[in-house]
Amino acid sequence: MNKQHVSLTTEDRLELKELLSKGSLKIRVQKRALALQFLDKGMTFQEVSRHISTSKWAKRYKEEGLSMLHDKARSGRPAGLSGEERAKVTA
Repeated sequence: MNKQHVSLTTEDRLELKELLSKGSLKIRVQKRALALQFLDKGMTFQEVSRHISTSKWAKRYKEEGLSMLHDKARSGRPAGLSGEERAKVTA
């Protein structure tokens, strides 16, 4: 018996189909989109993970919707100099 873990809305199905038809997607976005399509078609997490190596995407879809396809902004390294210090270095 196959358990369906994710059920996409009709709008999300159409958006995923349109997104995947484009040729210029980042590989991470493409993998996540394909994984969601496989889950919607009734595949289990284990079956999908054999096809595509991703993690935690189903839970993120349930929480965030299709916005989970794209990585969130990362803070990166904070600036080491304040504005005044930069001005002194420049001068």
